[in-house]
Amino acid sequence: MRLLVALMLVACATPKPAEPPRPPPKSEMTPAEMCARVGALSKDFSDADRSACLEKTTSMRQVDPTLYACLGQCLEIEKTEATAEKCMKACLPPSKTAKDEAEAEALRILGSIETGATARFQEETDLSGKGLGPFVHTLCPATKEPIPKELPAAGASIDSTGAWDTPTWKCLRMSFDGPLFNQYSVGGNGLNGAEATLLAQARRRLPNGKLHVIRLTIQGTAAGDTQRVSLITTDE
Repeated sequence: MRLLVALMLVACATPKPAEPPRPPPKSEMTPAEMCARVGALSKDFSDADRSACLEKTTSMRQVDPTLYACLGQCLEIEKTEATAEKCMKACLPPSKTAKDEAEAEALRILGSIETGATARFQEETDLSGKGLGPFVHTLCPATKEPIPKELPAAGASIDSTGAWDTPTWKCLRMSFDGPLFNQYSVGGNGLNGAEATLLAQARRRLPNGKLHVIRLTIQGTAAGDTQRVSLITTDE
């Protein structure tokens, strides 16, 4: 989600340090002000991004007010997207293990999937392909195979360069070049409107041999938007 929303997901997945090395801001921005500032700085900030931003910042304000304040200060003092992003990353406690990096990666990519799916659903699709309708709201198609194809070994990553050029990931407006700790897939029931559902999964192997799985489920609504049904983490 380009700048703030993706960082919100990383921050939510990162354990708070005992003594956060972050000074309090001179003043505190509201979630709406923070998201408006991100929209002003970012070159690509949609209405779906703004909605997700408000949700994440509102939650963070309650869960980790120190981190919230630090991010707000960055948005207040920095003048460009690049410098704001650098400042905001410095607010996060450093990741010390591959486990932390893998969890943050999973939440970041699942968050991008949710944003892309919502943006797609908000558009109307002409089932006739000729402008005759019916016009429906629909989610992106399921993946034919996961990315990467092979599940990474525990603590390891696999390069994913070039693997995102498929109908599903194009529909979700996602592309990522580099190594992945998790294996990602998207499924759905193929229905339209309020009956449409999408299930996205992030899977990785743990040192004990079990699979760590994060499942995100979203559903369409009659109003032409989506809602999150669940975000569940299990070790199987």
